[in-house]
Amino acid sequence: MTPLLCAFALLASDAWMLFHTEERVTMSGDLSNLKSGQRLFKKFGPHFLWFRHAGKEYVVRDGKVLEKADQLTAGDGETEAREAILDEADAELDRHQQKLDKNQALIEKWQDRGVRDEKLQRAQEDLQKAQEQVTREQEKVSKKQEKLGKAEEKRAREMERKMAELIASSLRDGTAQEVR
Repeated sequence: MTPLLCAFALLASDAWMLFHTEERVTMSGDLSNLKSGQRLFKKFGPHFLWFRHAGKEYVVRDGKVLEKADQLTAGDGETEAREAILDEADAELDRHQQKLDKNQALIEKWQDRGVRDEKLQRAQEDLQKAQEQVTREQEKVSKKQEKLGKAEEKRAREMERKMAELIASSLRDGTAQEVR
């Protein structure tokens, strides 16, 4: 099989796991593969690459290959920082929404008691304006989160492609050893 076809085959169906420690694993595939990896962790210890290709299981323990795999799977610090900022903005908006909900409940309580004065009317209008502002801000945060999510999906696809190339290379050069 040519390297390109091998890489495409890996992209299409093969699972892989990069074991850093027993608790820290980067993977592609479903969780059922984790049992195979955990079994091998007991045999090989920390830091190895496991993958399944053409129905066979392989392990890579070569330091250079693992270093490349680590680089490919490393998180993007900038993206993580942007996610944290958006999460905090979302939490702040949730806190504002909770306050608005409490104020709405108070206004409704006064209305239920038959209060219909100018002060209550103004409070209701102010509450509505504040609600509209929070809604606009939530929409902005949501759009930013969606954009960030798309960028993260693109980064993940690129990582998968490069990992498939690395695995194909390890099959070609013999750094991948079949697990028996």
